[in-house]
Amino acid sequence: MARRPTPDHVSLTVRVPRGHEGFWRIIRDLDAAGPWTVGTVAERTNAALASVGDYVRRLAKAGICTVVEERPSAFKPVKVYRLTERPMLAPRLRRDGTRCKPTGQEQMWRALRNLGTATYPELALAASTDEVAIDPVAAKAYIKMLAKAGYLVAMAQERSNTPVLWRLKPSMNTGPLPPLVMRTKLVWDQNEGRVVGEPRLEEARS
Repeated sequence: MARRPTPDHVSLTVRVPRGHEGFWRIIRDLDAAGPWTVGTVAERTNAALASVGDYVRRLAKAGICTVVEERPSAFKPVKVYRLTERPMLAPRLRRDGTRCKPTGQEQMWRALRNLGTATYPELALAASTDEVAIDPVAAKAYIKMLAKAGYLVAMAQERSNTPVLWRLKPSMNTGPLPPLVMRTKLVWDQNEGRVVGEPRLEEARS
């Protein structure tokens, strides 16, 4: 039986949840114009109303937003909010309003932007903090995915037992949010809202 031809290019559509970062951008935009509700935030995202409400409750418990009014409705009063703080990056909060530790990818991306060039051991060292230590294996894997996506360029040919020195391309220093390596082995740029690099599709084996 003849094998089905494999196209050179495959169109891949990825549905990426807006998440807390997306909610925060919407909230900041709405708050710049005046008071807002959970419903008005949910109208601008593809997430469920409950997911938006959960994040807003975290913001309220952290004191980052506050209720300024309660509007009557058929079921229960609708809370109207205003921000008390306006950080650029979305606050990462637990359900009780306490702040989460930064992720390893956040720390590695911040270190890359500060260093400009680094080997994976250097990146692991620079990105480690008292709260979160970065394993060199994790740094090597993150660098590998960013290099495949076109963020990094090797400064020299790879040699055995000598880590490659990588440079962050100025054109790919897209912003403070770390490019996320997804479970599907894609790199998602949170700053530009797009997949960066060529996704590698593998045929499933029976």
